[in-house]
Amino acid sequence: MDLKEYYSRKDVQEELLRQAQDREVQAWFGAVRGRRPEVIHFPGDLNDLIKQGMTSFHISEERWHDPLTLKPGLAKKELDNLRRGWDACVPGFEKIFAFLEGEFIASDFKSLTETLNLKGYGRFLIPECLQVFSVDPSNLKIQLDRVEEFIIRPSKLKELLIKIKVEDGRIIYVSQDHPVLVFTSNGIVSKKATDLTLQDYLVEPLNLPSLFDSSNSINLLAHLSKIFLKYVHTIRNWNQELSRFYVGYSKEFKRFIPILARSSLKRDSLPLNVYLDLIDKKLLKSLIDPKISFLHSKHSIPFTIPLNYQFGKLLGYYLSEGSLDDARIEFVFSAHELHEAQEVVSAIHQIFSTKIGCSIKKHKTENSLKVRVNSKLLEILFKEVFQLGTDSYTKNIPSFLLTAPEEFLIGLITSCFHGDGHIRNEWNIKSVRAELFTSSNALVHALSFILLRLGVHHNLRIKNRSNLLKISGSEGIKRMASLSPEFLQKSGVRLGQILINHPSKHTSYPPFFDIQKVRKLKDRIKKLNLYRAIRLNQRTNSILIQEVMNSTLKKAISNHIFPIKIKSIQLIQYGQDYYDLKTSKNHNFMHGFNIFTHNCLDLDSKELNYSLFCAELLIEALKFHDIKNHSLKFSGNHGFHIAIPFEAFPDEVNGVPIKDYFPDGVRIIAAYLKDMIKDHLTAKILQGQTIEQAAVRAGKTKEDAMFEGKFNPFALVDIDSVLVSNRHLFRAAYSVNEKSGLVSIPLKSIKDFNKDDAKPENVKVTLKFLDRETAIKGEARQLLVQAFDWAMKKQQYAPQELPIKRIYEAPKNAIDEKHFPPCMKLLLSGIKEDGRKRAVFILINFLSNMGWAIEYIETYLLEWNRKNHEPLLSGYIKTQIDWFRRQNKKVLPANCDNPAYYKALGVCQPDEMCKFIKNPVNYALRKSRLEENNRKKKTKVSSSKRIKSDSSPPAVSSENNV
Repeated sequence: MDLKEYYSRKDVQEELLRQAQDREVQAWFGAVRGRRPEVIHFPGDLNDLIKQGMTSFHISEERWHDPLTLKPGLAKKELDNLRRGWDACVPGFEKIFAFLEGEFIASDFKSLTETLNLKGYGRFLIPECLQVFSVDPSNLKIQLDRVEEFIIRPSKLKELLIKIKVEDGRIIYVSQDHPVLVFTSNGIVSKKATDLTLQDYLVEPLNLPSLFDSSNSINLLAHLSKIFLKYVHTIRNWNQELSRFYVGYSKEFKRFIPILARSSLKRDSLPLNVYLDLIDKKLLKSLIDPKISFLHSKHSIPFTIPLNYQFGKLLGYYLSEGSLDDARIEFVFSAHELHEAQEVVSAIHQIFSTKIGCSIKKHKTENSLKVRVNSKLLEILFKEVFQLGTDSYTKNIPSFLLTAPEEFLIGLITSCFHGDGHIRNEWNIKSVRAELFTSSNALVHALSFILLRLGVHHNLRIKNRSNLLKISGSEGIKRMASLSPEFLQKSGVRLGQILINHPSKHTSYPPFFDIQKVRKLKDRIKKLNLYRAIRLNQRTNSILIQEVMNSTLKKAISNHIFPIKIKSIQLIQYGQDYYDLKTSKNHNFMHGFNIFTHNCLDLDSKELNYSLFCAELLIEALKFHDIKNHSLKFSGNHGFHIAIPFEAFPDEVNGVPIKDYFPDGVRIIAAYLKDMIKDHLTAKILQGQTIEQAAVRAGKTKEDAMFEGKFNPFALVDIDSVLVSNRHLFRAAYSVNEKSGLVSIPLKSIKDFNKDDAKPENVKVTLKFLDRETAIKGEARQLLVQAFDWAMKKQQYAPQELPIKRIYEAPKNAIDEKHFPPCMKLLLSGIKEDGRKRAVFILINFLSNMGWAIEYIETYLLEWNRKNHEPLLSGYIKTQIDWFRRQNKKVLPANCDNPAYYKALGVCQPDEMCKFIKNPVNYALRKSRLEENNRKKKTKVSSSKRIKSDSSPPAVSSENNV
């Protein structure tokens, strides 16, 4: 359903307007945030946003007396006075191989949308007609998986594309939020593209199993019937268009031929369109072994062309040495390749069963042989039917030939390497390599897929108009030599006894060795080599790998997949539409140069089960505290929101108005409930599976799921209390999630959840989220009191005690960036996602404690803001700086153990010194003192004579010191 159509529904608008009362509101338009706060009072306000292309509708957790008075930089006291209460993507050019209604297609995503006739943006349901190659994470087998939905979305503001290149030269392009399949010691997990490192391994197939039927011949009739309208002529005086293609027929059928067409009959032939019309009307039976010719041609060829080794070689020679001209095909060979030239002529005569005019001419000046085939019919077949391209930049292999029998593919690859490639011994005469160069990107994609089908291991080097395909190493060369003895014979190269000089790509697996097997090896040299490979993460030969691979790697190799290490990760400009698929079973698919990636949307349906477990236990915990009127809704992607109306809480606690307990009160309740359900959630998640299996299903490793030697269920599914903060917005009920295209629907019970109900066309507005009218005053008092008591015992909250703040005096000389802790260095490199405003708050406090002048901090942060994925408005930073100037005291940044800051922002990556400090300021001061002491010991020069670097930031003046 179109988003404008969904948001125009009267019942949806009424519910959105109800939720907007007393709340801060913000609309989203794709990746672009709307004005905040937005004015939403009447249906007309909402209709204006819908006309502008609103995709999502967000509201605040807090309720305000007048939301329009909110602005950046308000102090806590001002916010407390205003607060009324609170409530608790693949680029279009990327290739993909698929089966559409049983027919194999090799296409880019953009062309596939045109084939499927998809227009606009959104999620499109696909009938059971489209399948893609997929890998089952449970058994590591390659399968065909049905595509349920096709997703098209616009590029986000300033969104960059990630180019990932692996060690064998293959490349995929994905959006920054697209999950990629990563091979680990415990199996396959998904990982966000932005989180990938050069130490990760992606998933590639060794070869593709026979998951489809191969046709042994080409029926030209089926192809020509689609293009014959391009080639027609008109009968004079009759004004009737007839096909230039002619089909042979018997005289006995002449009486069925229309009178208007009889004037164009020749040599017992009739126009193709007349023949097709007679077949369609069942006036003429299909002819036995029919032949086809062109308008004035003397020669005719059979309708059925066998896909055999000889035909494959002919097309391979054309792809490497051929070109098309008007009514002519030409092949150019070197002067010494007379045998190849004669082979082309012989193949044409035998395959097409006719003596078509062919000539072989020698050009002395060019030192070459030219084979010329004069036939308009064959020129049309090579160009229109076989779709082989016309020059070196447009050469290609059509989709229907990629599923041809193995003998045809072997012939095609063999002649391609003879024409555009070379086969030679390496410098040590022990190894052999075969290389093929092509200027066509489409052709190198197709050839790589064919080698994958044949199980021939190969490497790629992809460059614009200069693509290299290389077969090397024992596995690839031996496999190709066994398939085609001709492969090496013409080159005069012989196989050596040892073929490990260039080990093939699947022999670099040190992270997946079983260390116990390595220790048990009796051969000292083997053991030393393997330990060295593990330590340096180096390649080793396949014989040793067979002895020490772990169970996961062994299972993968036996199922024809393998891990391949990432070589480079690069951000590039794109700015166009993004596409994605949602498959029904495995939630991943093969695209690009044969690399598997995850569905961009619906990150992991199995992880959603963990969210269901957690939501169910939280609701039981609320019922235990006699809270009946809670609200539950699906987030629209892979989580749930549980909320309690503000009216359910008492007016005051310890003499403090309950509205002023935001956000600390909500965080304490969330932490208390989290502690309460932890053991029960652990039991549910680990029921019937090990920790390793549970982690893999959630896209994590076993190490990620452990904390202090114990299983931590919240590493797999967390209760997000960090986002409970002043003026935080969340997606309104009945709003569409712009990432998944699903609606955030309220639920009566967690058992009622059905993801199909969240599709816009299925949504029914029957339940209210956070219905104030049904709230019972004070029913959440018991929960609040017990949560605060628990926090007191845990020493997480002390409302009557004033915290003791240590006052630091700014250093006399500004501390250089090289002394900053890892978290600050990462913050200063730019924020990739959310958290920019928190980062500004942290950096201002930190840099002021580093002795930096406030004027320099302002200039520095304005420059830093440009590094962010989505820069803040410069006015926001200046407002924060002005607020800081008005303060009469310095404040330390948050301590390292505060979960709302460094860990939430993903910048907490401690080094050895971090374990000795509690605050980033301590780190910088301590490191600066250590360096100063070391310098004094070495130079024996007093600190008063120290030369200050010109590049250091200006120090704060003495009157600003605290």
